[in-house]
Amino acid sequence: MTKIDHTRALKIALCAILYLLAFGIMIASQNGALEGYGDGTVLAAVLTAAVTIVVITFLWIKALGIVGPQEEPVSQSTQKSRNVLLFAAIIGGVIGFGFALSGDLRDGGAALFSNNPIAPIAAIAFGALFVLASIWSSIRWHRAADEHERAAANSGAYAGMLAYVVLTPLWWLGARASLVPPQDPMIVFAIVLAVYAAVWTYQRGD
Repeated sequence: MTKIDHTRALKIALCAILYLLAFGIMIASQNGALEGYGDGTVLAAVLTAAVTIVVITFLWIKALGIVGPQEEPVSQSTQKSRNVLLFAAIIGGVIGFGFALSGDLRDGGAALFSNNPIAPIAAIAFGALFVLASIWSSIRWHRAADEHERAAANSGAYAGMLAYVVLTPLWWLGARASLVPPQDPMIVFAIVLAVYAAVWTYQRGD
């Protein structure tokens, strides 16, 4: 009887969820553009962020060995850190999916990247879940990660911080000169996070 690798199966399921969410955001932004929803620049930024999520997810999946040959045995610390990252990704997906559903359906499903009002109970619930999950997963990950994993994360954090330091004032200056739309903190967050994840994934693969 063939033994089922439950961890590998869970990773594959997470892969499918992340891709579905990212493609859902892309479809929603395209529909919004066709229906005249929102500003064209914002919709383009949303679409770019969604495409970035797809690319980063693929690189992360490849680094974790979800696709391709069965991965070699890993240390207990590495497995623990992967489990924490998996938990954080699932919680993030749940929050993003729930947040998108909390918006008005007339918004084309783009509530996640919209500044439209949402119900106070939804804001409190998602905010509390995000804070608690972030604190718990960060503590658990730092306890489980080895030196190589921490060094990769530090490189990603430095690159993300550098992206924020450069992007924020440039966007602010451009907005004041009416060269670009007003700065959207969630778009800045998505770009910085994408840079962080890309560098982290690259360093982990070395």
